[in-house]
Amino acid sequence: HRGVAFEVKYPWKDDDIQKMTYSNERPVLDFNRLRKHRDVSGREEYLKLLLRRLINQKSSGFSFEREYRLSIDLNNRNRCRFHDGHYYWQLPDDSLKQLILGFQCPLEETIVRKLLDMNGFTSTVVVRAKLCQETYLVVT
Repeated sequence: HRGVAFEVKYPWKDDDIQKMTYSNERPVLDFNRLRKHRDVSGREEYLKLLLRRLINQKSSGFSFEREYRLSIDLNNRNRCRFHDGHYYWQLPDDSLKQLILGFQCPLEETIVRKLLDMNGFTSTVVVRAKLCQETYLVVT
């Protein structure tokens, strides 16, 4: 609840976006099951499925987030650049629709608004999340 969420509208390819799944069952590498696959393709398929679960699964306690994740190509020089040990990915103009500050986020809305305006995101809405008084939900 101390972080920031971004609402982005952009025509990504379906392959780039993964819907998160929520389960209390942890993904586990089962070496016995892995050994049962005598061929390389069978082992690779098992490991790919496991890796996909590790990337796209969170505990059921986070299911309220209804999260999607975006995979981007860090080698795409048109959109992504590497500087001082960090990757910077450029959002297309008017794609950042809303910035949601967690209800315990230390950032002030006025400062965030000023930074967005300075960087050309003048139409981006800034809101702070709140705890619902009737349920355990977080609302904007």
